Amino acid sequence: MVKIEPKVLRAGDQWPTRGEPLFALITGPHAWERFLKEQHAHTWSWPDINWEQEVLLVALMGAKRTGGYRIALRQVVITDHQVTVQVEERSPQPGEMVIQVLTSPFQIVAIPRDVLPTGTFTLVFSGKKGQKWEVTVENATEDAMYTAQPTFIQPAKERYTPSAPADR
Repeated sequence: MVKIEPKVLRAGDQWPTRGEPLFALITGPHAWERFLKEQHAHTWSWPDINWEQEVLLVALMGAKRTGGYRIALRQVVITDHQVTVQVEERSPQPGEMVIQVLTSPFQIVAIPRDVLPTGTFTLVFSGKKGQKWEVTVENATEDAMYTAQPTFIQPAKERYTPSAPADR
């Protein structure tokens, strides 16, 4: 098992598109250029990315009605067949003063390519409230974008099972 802290390339609260949340792995320059154009972020200044040594993880929180929201990709844990990215989301607290403007929080980070498992693996973006977004990555050496899909694991609770009505 390997644990790493990702290198932040850019973060903020004004991503150009204000759609739904999106979590993804981008493994090459053509997929990166396509993503930036689709997201209307291709005119922004971006640091050079050494695609031989790095891949990118993307977290878009989606549209929010006020300020006070943040998203961050914290620790990345790598095992033989799974990469788990800890997602930290912040929402304004009740009564907290926030700016009254539409926001779209985001963070783009880089991780070393050589720490990724070889072959097929599962990429999991994991939130603190049980939220999960997953995608199967078949080949991290190709130039592609892998978009994680939301899943949700219900916390373990006592389950109520109705009993059959009693015979009278």
